Amino acid sequence: MPYYTPPPPGFGTKPPGKARRIWGIVILVVGVLPLLAGAAVFAANVKDGRITQFNDAYAPKAWHNLRSDVLFPDKLSDVGSRLENPGWVRQGIAKPAQCDEVLSGKLRQQATDGGCKTVLRATYVDNGGEAAATVSLIVLRDSAAAKELSDQYVDVAETAGPTVKPYPVPKTEASSWSKSNALAGYITQMSAGTSPTPYVLALSTGPLDPERSWGQLPAPWKFAQESEVRAYERLTGTMARIAGGHINEVIRWGVPTDDA
Repeated sequence: MPYYTPPPPGFGTKPPGKARRIWGIVILVVGVLPLLAGAAVFAANVKDGRITQFNDAYAPKAWHNLRSDVLFPDKLSDVGSRLENPGWVRQGIAKPAQCDEVLSGKLRQQATDGGCKTVLRATYVDNGGEAAATVSLIVLRDSAAAKELSDQYVDVAETAGPTVKPYPVPKTEASSWSKSNALAGYITQMSAGTSPTPYVLALSTGPLDPERSWGQLPAPWKFAQESEVRAYERLTGTMARIAGGHINEVIRWGVPTDDA
């Protein structure tokens, strides 16, 4: 009887093929990727949750913590209003000033009564080089004081007049920008999202041409002068909405999105 030798282990079985290995990888990937995607979405939601929780205690300190060139960026524009306002370019940022140094008229007394701490200012020139605007952020005692002040201008925000002293910037297009050229102003309270803040935005705008004379003109030139003043009031309102929208965002988030 012939001697029988059993085959070695695995003899006669087919080794795993390439197709089986590929299917194993596919199954692994299909099973793991949803878990990774879920983890990424969870992390993003947690991050967004941290970001969107505004800290009310930060707003009163924002003017201390934010750089002046963040509050007053080098350019301000709004595509939605470019027909009225082609955009503005910053010419310079003034040093913080006392309220009685740079505010005038009723606004000066109202700000003083509201516990005015300081006034931050920057001057802009429109892209056409025809108009100048000094944008100011008035820092008051608290949000209640800011609301009390701004409530007095709710119906006359665009006709408040140039109550902020223009800030001329040497060696720029705004080097001759002065109070005699200021024609219009705007006053409103700033907010951070829906949270009130202790800040009031006030603007003064007017033509850059220092040779323009704005005395009392007789008819029919007086009508033309009044029409131009109305045009600057509308321009000031548009600029206030652009600048105010930016300042609201940086007070709320700390830095604008494009600088983050």
